[in-house]
Amino acid sequence: HSFPTRRSSDLMSNMEICSPCLFYDNDEHIWMFYVNDSKELMYSIMYDENKWTKENKIDNEVLDFTVSFDMDNKIYIAYSVKTSNLKYCVWEKNKWFGKTIYSFENEEYEMTELNVVTIGKLMHIFFISKNIINEFQCSLIHLCLDNDGNSFNTIDTIPFLKEVLCHYQVQISQNGSLSLLFINHKKNEAVLNFTEYKNNKWSIPKR
Repeated sequence: HSFPTRRSSDLMSNMEICSPCLFYDNDEHIWMFYVNDSKELMYSIMYDENKWTKENKIDNEVLDFTVSFDMDNKIYIAYSVKTSNLKYCVWEKNKWFGKTIYSFENEEYEMTELNVVTIGKLMHIFFISKNIINEFQCSLIHLCLDNDGNSFNTIDTIPFLKEVLCHYQVQISQNGSLSLLFINHKKNEAVLNFTEYKNNKWSIPKR
């Protein structure tokens, strides 16, 4: 049985620092992914007990990442970089194949709190985007990847709260639909908002 461990993160100097992520593949090999002090996304593999391979670099200037299996049961990484790009890499034939799946025209945006949910042939990517000039506001973004084309949704604009580790949580209902709980701020009060994804659009957020 193989399963990914959820990556965790801490807030330090308003920047999200990715902690190591341990991931078990279908052959029971252990993969370790992490972002080092130089903001390089690195990985290493343990094929035999207590013996790691040489560390290898995937990319530079990485802000956040998440690791899982795709629809074909291949390991993938979705990650954001400092140049306002969201990238996707898949492991095939013992190497990484990557591409940029979304870019902000303005390089002053940072993408953090990445989450990926795969339902059928659709890949739903969620993240928080924050303008580094206006650090008090951020946007909750939903990107849906489809073979027929990608869709981009701004679910809501919310305050950026330095004291919280995560601004939102994705939920999958029994019928396979998506819903979101996220933190908002109204009249000096922190509130939880709820929204559902139906017929390819998000409902108006409610308390």
